[in-house]
Amino acid sequence: MTEFEELAAVVLSKCGRHCCICRRFEPLHLQVHHIQLKSEGGEDSLDNLIAICITCHSDVHAELPFTRRFTHEELKLHRERTYELVESGKLYVPSTESRIDREMTTSPQMSSILSDSAQMILLNAAQTKTGEIIMSRTSEGILIQVGTKPMCTRGDARDEARAKSALKELVDGGFVEPEGTKGQLFVVTNEGYVMADKILATAQGGSHIDNM
Repeated sequence: MTEFEELAAVVLSKCGRHCCICRRFEPLHLQVHHIQLKSEGGEDSLDNLIAICITCHSDVHAELPFTRRFTHEELKLHRERTYELVESGKLYVPSTESRIDREMTTSPQMSSILSDSAQMILLNAAQTKTGEIIMSRTSEGILIQVGTKPMCTRGDARDEARAKSALKELVDGGFVEPEGTKGQLFVVTNEGYVMADKILATAQGGSHIDNM
């Protein structure tokens, strides 16, 4: 085990495998992030490391207009507060598994939970700022899209049916929900973002250490 891996183990232990930003318990889906990036001179030290989930890690690296990025000081405050909550026993490992975790435990293949088409739609939507999925009906047929990206080929009845079935699968599973009464706009739910994290982590081989 390298020195960095030993430090990462300490960080994961001190946060109780909770994300230090959103504070969700994600035992196998955390990444150890350098607060000051190594490319910018950051060191391998406990003071410069923080455990965060995939979604929060993406937010840390995001550069969006009109928003305030995470500063080094803020990240350290989030981390220390999480450590305090774990040490005081105020952050617990969930005693009951969610439906997602139960299904993943009984069937390790993500395809047994969501079809490939449903996974593709969910992952694309979860990576947008709004998490929106739009279904429109035209004279040419049904079009399901995330942002400007189509999730099916308009005019291809089989492809449209597959995408429509995948969207229904996501709604029935509670991973997305209708927004409004017209049934044309859907948004990713909290459970959907969690599932997207798990799909990404599975594709990447589980939890990993970020050396940036």
